[in-house]
Amino acid sequence: MSKRAEAASAALRPCLTSLVRPLDRYLHFGHGMHTCFGAHINALVLPAMMKPILLLDNLGYAGDRPTLDYEGPFPNRMPLAFDVAV
Repeated sequence: MSKRAEAASAALRPCLTSLVRPLDRYLHFGHGMHTCFGAHINALVLPAMMKPILLLDNLGYAGDRPTLDYEGPFPNRMPLAFDVAV
């Protein structure tokens, strides 16, 4: 499947996490005149920070089952664990 087809497919499934969904499909940084000043820098920094974490060996949920903590209606944190290389 092409990147374009994957992105289109991901846009139709908003509740699923997709690493190919275009950034403009998210409302995390606002929209229009309410767009966050940090949106452009975060579009570069967040993937650079997350890629090494997602590539860790044996990355998984901390604890027996996945937990997603909320602050009001917004997801706040999801504890993860991984094996540390010695």
